[in-house]
Amino acid sequence: MSNFLTAGNLRLSPGGAHLVSADSQLGELLYLSTTANFEVGGSIRGGVPVIAPWFNDLLDREPAHGWARRKEWQVTEEEGGFDAKLTWRGIALEMTIRPTADGFAQTLTATNLGQKENTVQLAFHPYFRVSDVTGVRVSGAADEPVAFDGSLFDRYFPVTPTRDLGAESPVTITDAAANRVISVYGFGSDHTVVWNPGEEKAATMPDVGPDEWRHFVCVEPAKLGTNLRGITLPTGGSATLGMLVGVAAL
Repeated sequence: MSNFLTAGNLRLSPGGAHLVSADSQLGELLYLSTTANFEVGGSIRGGVPVIAPWFNDLLDREPAHGWARRKEWQVTEEEGGFDAKLTWRGIALEMTIRPTADGFAQTLTATNLGQKENTVQLAFHPYFRVSDVTGVRVSGAADEPVAFDGSLFDRYFPVTPTRDLGAESPVTITDAAANRVISVYGFGSDHTVVWNPGEEKAATMPDVGPDEWRHFVCVEPAKLGTNLRGITLPTGGSATLGMLVGVAAL
């Protein structure tokens, strides 16, 4: 098992540079499965998986969601949060995580160190803790609020990339039962992915505890490229993705 590192209200596993907890005055912001696998080389269900250098199988590469979340990163505690670095197969990844007054901010940069251009995708895959997903509403990703009925929900919503963290309108998760709303801002993202496995699919996933599908929703800033085919980086080129998360009482 990876040894967790703690900085203030944040807790991180160096395996995958994976944020597993972000507490706040309104309670824990992140879901973490009671049956999660913490072994290096696996992937942790919950928290904020780092998705790089590709998303799922969109670039026809394996493993799904890339190798970043399956590798041990070099992590240091900085400014009440964490800096993390990983270089593998010609791609250098650098990430920062910092606490904020009502949540946390996270940035991820990929740089192509290879001798030829490379195509990458970047995403954060946060599992936000909710009382019951069938009672929450996700607004700002689509024209109408997204609701969940207990079946699989998996949608890619295009957004216009912004240069400044928090400059765009947030995607919000309204959880009336918890009397709170979580706001998710993207920076450099071109899609927001919204996902919950629903009851039937979750029953086939051994790293989701019994009935725990109800207690999270994933709202994911992602840099996926035109037609979901990635961002081309020349030698020495880089791409950056950021996420700002905050919570407020209803």
